Amino acid sequence: MSPMPDKIDQLYVVRIISMTRAMIKGTFLVAVIQGVLGGLLLLIMGVPYILILTLVMILFAIIPMLSTMIVTLPIALYFLFTGEIVKGIIIILVQTLVISSIDNILRPILASGEGHLHPGILLLAILGGLQVFGFLGIIYGPIILIFFTTSLEIYQKYYR
Repeated sequence: MSPMPDKIDQLYVVRIISMTRAMIKGTFLVAVIQGVLGGLLLLIMGVPYILILTLVMILFAIIPMLSTMIVTLPIALYFLFTGEIVKGIIIILVQTLVISSIDNILRPILASGEGHLHPGILLLAILGGLQVFGFLGIIYGPIILIFFTTSLEIYQKYYR
């Protein structure tokens, strides 16, 4: 139903599908990395039930605003209130400075290769998508961006 030639339609389809795949794979890979790092942090701090806590962190790491902090923050607060202040502070610092930052660093790198976008621009698309669309903005923002960049490229190549 598109008025454009099939070659151009196919370019859109291929790029949007590759960006969607990259973002979905990136979301799950980042969640696993964050969950495993959170589990290692808790293991080092001597927290029991590491396997269950790690699996819960992996599940919550898929949701950007909750992340692994939904597990590590209560544990850090428990340590702070029970007098193990150093352990509580270490958990909070590592969670905020390392584990939470992984999402912003790795996701654009993982998705930029398949989507043919610069990681910095992709990060802006992810953050903008989150702001506008909520959780699904992780996928929608980059797809809208790849659609836009593909349109500019097609215009320059075929219609200029």
